[in-house]
Amino acid sequence: MGASVLLATDFDGTIAPIVQDPSAAEMHPAARAFLSEVKVPVAILSGRDGEDVRPRLHGLRAIVAGAHGLECEDADGRALWTCSRPFPEPPPDLLAALQRFRIERKKYSMAVHYRGMEPDGVESFAAWGRDEGLTVIPGRMVVEARVPGGGKGAALQRIAEHVGAQRVLYAGDDTTDFHALAYAAAHGRAAFMVSAERVPPDVPGLVHVSSVEELCAFFASEM
Repeated sequence: MGASVLLATDFDGTIAPIVQDPSAAEMHPAARAFLSEVKVPVAILSGRDGEDVRPRLHGLRAIVAGAHGLECEDADGRALWTCSRPFPEPPPDLLAALQRFRIERKKYSMAVHYRGMEPDGVESFAAWGRDEGLTVIPGRMVVEARVPGGGKGAALQRIAEHVGAQRVLYAGDDTTDFHALAYAAAHGRAAFMVSAERVPPDVPGLVHVSSVEELCAFFASEM
């Protein structure tokens, strides 16, 4: 028999507050306490590599879909799927031009963070990504280029099918979450973590929350 509910969420900006240095991101204590107590399958979907996300969960048993759904591990760390295409190396002159920004290198993508900075020059990175046939994603004060494919919506559907979920709950805060939010809204409930940096998507029945505590209360009410 499958799970009655799958509880899934984005990481950065949803259960982990946005911070100036992405390497310093930590799961909010309220989210950690709540997710460690729920009796349903939990999935974390993130733009980070899975191996970056897992240690930030501090032992929480969860399915982890990293790299915007290009890879996924079950709660025991066993691979459910991976991507075989490597991320191309940007040319040296482009990397030199981006030195003033915070660069985040991942297995299947590269992100240029400009929080607190003028974004002049970031478009050259986006243009290179498009020329390389990569998927270019504008986010909250960040532009990311990644290997095509994946997507959180597709990953969420695959995870729901894997656990046999009858209902899906999902929360996110950015454009990369929009397809997953739409899928969850059609197969359960979806919540959007509001901010001044992103307009919520037009998803029927989408719930708006403004804090991790409010999000946890929403999840609890739906299980």
